Amino acid sequence: MKIMMVTGAGINESCGLSTYDPALGRYTSTEIRPGVRIEQVMTPELLVKDPGVFWSYWRDYCKTLDVAVPGAAHDAIRDIAELATEFVEVTQNHDEIAFNAKPGVHWRITLHGRADDYYCADCKSTFSEFYLAGMKLPPSFEGQGIFRCSTGHADIRPDVAWMKEGISIYEYDRALAQAGISDVLVICGASTSYSYILNFVEATLSAGGQVLYIDPQASSFHSRFMKSDLDLETITKIQCIQGTPDNVLPALAAFLSRWKHGSEIHGPFLLDM
Repeated sequence: MKIMMVTGAGINESCGLSTYDPALGRYTSTEIRPGVRIEQVMTPELLVKDPGVFWSYWRDYCKTLDVAVPGAAHDAIRDIAELATEFVEVTQNHDEIAFNAKPGVHWRITLHGRADDYYCADCKSTFSEFYLAGMKLPPSFEGQGIFRCSTGHADIRPDVAWMKEGISIYEYDRALAQAGISDVLVICGASTSYSYILNFVEATLSAGGQVLYIDPQASSFHSRFMKSDLDLETITKIQCIQGTPDNVLPALAAFLSRWKHGSEIHGPFLLDM
């Protein structure tokens, strides 16, 4: 069974990280000392206007990622990856928490970039966190408090999609192609307010696959699907399961394990195995 799983900030909530709701246009907490919301900080405009505030936030944000401990959802993702004949995680997250979970390897597509990658805004030279680790944060260069690329002589910035920036087209195309060949598409901890997720849904269903949508507020006809451009026939094919990632994903892993080993299948998952 080929499984593609779309994950977002919701799978990190039990790790103490804030989640973002694009429908509301805000995060669930400010996480910033000056009282400025994350949405106002994570912009290329602030990096130019007030780099000290930006890099101070970014330093603290990366520290929270470094100490975050994987939860039950992250462990379950690894279990599901091992049970599937082919597994791809398409994530909106730019942390590495999932890779600190159980040992194992699975293919991961990062739509919004990675927090430990950086690049020059001018010449596009890339840098790793190891390169930047030797610089003091907040950084100081020419008294302006910014990182400068010695080649492009422009600002170095995190290689992540900020507010109002588009996702990587290359990564999106890879994910869309994978959705079209997946037997099961699982959406967990990711908001359907992002239109590209609905494109994944259509690609999987059009190819005869199945879709599971996991959300604490899910219902048989999730309101965000009803407000989307998806037609009613498509929406009725989506199985909405109410629950948190930490509760539902381990149950899904157990369900797939029973199926793979020929045991009696039971549970809330209405999958055509």
